[in-house]
Amino acid sequence: MSAFLVALASGDVSKLKEPTNIEVMLQLVDKYKHLSIPAGRKRNTGPPSLAVVVLTGATGSLGAYLLAELLVNPTVKKVYCLARGRTDEDASKRVFESMATRGLTLEKDDARVVSLASDLGEENLGMKREVYDAIGEEVTMVVHVSLVSSLSFYSRRVIFQR
Repeated sequence: MSAFLVALASGDVSKLKEPTNIEVMLQLVDKYKHLSIPAGRKRNTGPPSLAVVVLTGATGSLGAYLLAELLVNPTVKKVYCLARGRTDEDASKRVFESMATRGLTLEKDDARVVSLASDLGEENLGMKREVYDAIGEEVTMVVHVSLVSSLSFYSRRVIFQR
């Protein structure tokens, strides 16, 4: 509220405008455009490969439906579902139950879905360094789905795409 009053008093209310999704994406591109491929990694210059997706939020409603959509997409090779849990089995159980609760189909033996226990606030997302690095070598897209409880709305962002 104080920012609003200061902006109003100064006559500069442009800083109070909420950025659009496009503005946010352009800001992220500008922020990270200097990043380069680390030594030893090669940029893929061949034909496009099938997508390998990291999906957060698959245990929520929007995330479960996104997972279902990813699984019927013929260009998706694999989906890593990052979920809370003590073990990967706990994470897998949570993802499977979320899908079942919503009447969505997920076969327990579907090799395209790899559920991993993670903590997004921890280093390497709470995973062992080897697992984190292996996913980093393979992933072509990251989709982060989160519930912003104070605003009561879902956000879905494609954070990274090769």
